[in-house]
Amino acid sequence: MPFKKGDLNYSKVNGAWNKGKGFEDFIGKRFTRLVVIEDIGHISSHRHFRCLCDCGKSVIVDGAKLKNNHTRSCGCIRKETSRPKLRKGYGESSLNRLIDSYKRNAKRKKSHSFYQEMI
Repeated sequence: MPFKKGDLNYSKVNGAWNKGKGFEDFIGKRFTRLVVIEDIGHISSHRHFRCLCDCGKSVIVDGAKLKNNHTRSCGCIRKETSRPKLRKGYGESSLNRLIDSYKRNAKRKKSHSFYQEMI
């Protein structure tokens, strides 16, 4: 029995009709900070959607990751919840190493000259 496009229990995936629930309509639904605004279609055999984040940024997200709550924002949640960087800026650590070596050498030379005077 051939299946037609109008059959409710069948959906077309990659050019073939497959039995299943079909695709969920995510348009207009909210997933944490993302609101689905457009169905992009299949990319690499996964359904993708264009979403608008609460911060105003637009992102394309895999539908399965939306449904399973793996993608909750455009990345702004990570930026807000992450700790500030504890690393030194570019070049600061090498400058500190250089200053420390100057101090050590100065102490060594000073102590050496002190012992020379005592002898």
